[in-house]
Amino acid sequence: MSQLFGPKRRNRRIRNLMLGIGLPAFILVAYFGFIKSDGNSTSDASTNQEVIEEAEEEVPAETEVVDNTPTGILTREYKWMVQSEDTRQLQELLEIGADGWYGEGTRTAHLAALEESGLPTTGVPSIPSGCEIIIGADLCGVAAFEDAEIAMGLFQSGLGDPDELIDFNDENSWTSDGTTAEPVVIVYWGALYAEFGNCYSPFRTCFKRWGIDNSFYAIRGWDKMFPGLVKLPESLLVDWDPNNPDLAPLVTTVNVPGGPLLMPERWAFEENTGYEMLFDETNDQYVMKTNLYQIIFTESTGNPPGSSEKRLRWQLFACGDSLTISEWCLR
Repeated sequence: MSQLFGPKRRNRRIRNLMLGIGLPAFILVAYFGFIKSDGNSTSDASTNQEVIEEAEEEVPAETEVVDNTPTGILTREYKWMVQSEDTRQLQELLEIGADGWYGEGTRTAHLAALEESGLPTTGVPSIPSGCEIIIGADLCGVAAFEDAEIAMGLFQSGLGDPDELIDFNDENSWTSDGTTAEPVVIVYWGALYAEFGNCYSPFRTCFKRWGIDNSFYAIRGWDKMFPGLVKLPESLLVDWDPNNPDLAPLVTTVNVPGGPLLMPERWAFEENTGYEMLFDETNDQYVMKTNLYQIIFTESTGNPPGSSEKRLRWQLFACGDSLTISEWCLR
């Protein structure tokens, strides 16, 4: 051994050198070998996480299955006076006019089909409740010039509380009616309003008139709630020219059908009544007049045209059967 390594002193130095180099090298090899085999190492954890993420990405997302069978279409949830493709499919299944609007006719046919099939009626929308709302007729049994307090009591019994309770003695409640200088108080139940003013014989606050004013938007539907089902009375069509004020309107013998004929789109309303509305060029609006009521329709296309802000505005109110058309009916 001494011949192989030389003198003992030199041998001791060599051994010390080998221990100084070999021991740290052994420790490093052992350490990294342990890290490589350890499942909790940072490298392996990252790799495992990547594998998990890739596996999650490969799992197909669950898609909603639409039931287009007759039973599925009949039992969907529908909304009153809202246009939808679901309603169009329902109307085609029921073999009625398929305009996509869920109104009274669709509801009647829908209920009959559900009853015949023994299916639940949970998806059928309710007709708005309240006293009978017929344009051109007395509202909740209240005639024009009825005392304001009595009229309000009857309105609340039939329609519920208004959007805002009004104090007729508060001067801040009074405003201009938009056509004359006469001050009025306007009370709203959603899309329905009642107008009160002064009656001078004897002097008191009384009910004057009522009407409907509502707008339909392409994306969110009707702007205001209808407090009840709005109907038109059977009446006689008025022949007139909105662009020729010198031509007096004439009551014809042509009958306009009654019923819940109001629809958001003008073309749908015209189909329901069977008559086209006349275009008033001066006021950029469409108008229909009968001996009992007047209807005004205006449309804005939204910005940009055809966008979700497209607005369809409907105004309905009585004109009286004398055909002495007042400023109220022309505004």
